[in-house]
Amino acid sequence: PCLETLSIGRCGSLKKVPSGIENLTKLEVPEFFDMLDELMKTICQHGP
Repeated sequence: PCLETLSIGRCGSLKKVPSGIENLTKLEVPEFFDMLDELMKTICQHGP
């Protein structure tokens, strides 16, 4: 797929990044907002 931008937010019960997101090879701008602090820390640790 040619998905370049993905925004996920306001998902208070989401505890991990959706599986398969690593297969979005064209993804340039992943955006996560208003998520659990625990998830945001994980995302920041494994970020770009």
